[in-house]
Amino acid sequence: MARKRIRPAAWAGVFVLLSGGALPLHPQQLNRPPDGYRAPTIIPAGPTQLEVKAVIPARLDLLWPTVANAAFYRISRSSSLQPAEIVVNEIPSEPPDRTAFYLDRLPERSGSVKFSYRVNAVFVNPDGSRTVSTSSPIGTATALMPVAPPKLKSRIALSKLMGRLRVILDWGAVPNATGYYVFQVNRTDIPPLPLAPTTVNLTTMTIDNVTPGQGGTVCVVAVYDQYYKDETARSCELVWPR
Repeated sequence: MARKRIRPAAWAGVFVLLSGGALPLHPQQLNRPPDGYRAPTIIPAGPTQLEVKAVIPARLDLLWPTVANAAFYRISRSSSLQPAEIVVNEIPSEPPDRTAFYLDRLPERSGSVKFSYRVNAVFVNPDGSRTVSTSSPIGTATALMPVAPPKLKSRIALSKLMGRLRVILDWGAVPNATGYYVFQVNRTDIPPLPLAPTTVNLTTMTIDNVTPGQGGTVCVVAVYDQYYKDETARSCELVWPR
């Protein structure tokens, strides 16, 4: 019977077994991770900086550099009154190489309250799931207090109608105000002025066809973005032409 020849490579395997060693690995096995191995989860970075500006009362402006391939940005807020952080909005991302921005409209009467913000970039994976980045550095700002229009004064002039008067109101401008809300506080002892609450864009207003003896306390309040106004920050003048 012919003897079966053993190839040199097989002899190497027999030698390894006899010497108590392990069989040589196939080249494809050299790159295979061990059983139970899991690749570490890589969390993408978020915005590198965050700027928060207080421009007008009841609103803070947020600006940050865009993050490549981000689909959304998640904005979280906390304050000195509410330390627990809450998500206030999630907005679509801006095109690359642009500054992303968000205008956060605050609860009324937030003046002098300190607010803190975080911004996370949100990525959409091929399977539709989302990956949330690390957050940006914390940005903080203190909300502005509403400002009462300064130097409210009234002047009396003759009206075009016989026996009637004209009341001219003037006041100083408030920085960043988009208009002014004018109203009156009526008195019980005199007939009220013919003034319905109204909003004007100028720092002057005329009340026409006033009968002598009519009067009331006229107040002016600054109006800001989204028609926000705080009627506690007002200037008032008693108008009572007799």
